[in-house]
Formats: sequence, C-alpha cells, structure tokens
Amino acid sequence: MFRVRLISDYFGVDEGGPIHATQEEALRAARVMLSIHSYPVRAEIRQFVDDRFVLTRVVGVLERSK
Repeated sequence: MFRVRLISDYFGVDEGGPIHATQEEALRAARVMLSIHSYPVRAEIRQFVDDRFVLTRVVGVLERSK
C-alpha cells in the first residue's frame, strides 16, 4: 500500500490523499498533483511498512521546481 506526500513552501506538508494499492497508481497520482500545482512542490511516494498504516518509507520522489 502506498500514499503520496506533497511538500511545498506554499502549503506545507499534505498527506491526506488516498491510499493506493500499487506503486504505479501512486506515481500516476503524484504526476497529476505536480501538473495541478504551478508552484514548486515535491511529491514523495511512500510505502506503508506496518499493518496499522502508520510507518512509511520513501520509495520514490518527483519534484516540480521553479
């Protein structure tokens, strides 16, 4: 299970998005979010490593710079 974490100086950190079943789905969602935002934003693809969906590890990063 995967989740996208968005990080920006404009709005801070947002990890309130849905949980994705595959890394490919999470990557597709991250690309959509980067195309929506016009300011610099970093999207981390995070994989859950516990059964309670609390602990995660970064498995991919996409960035939109200035």
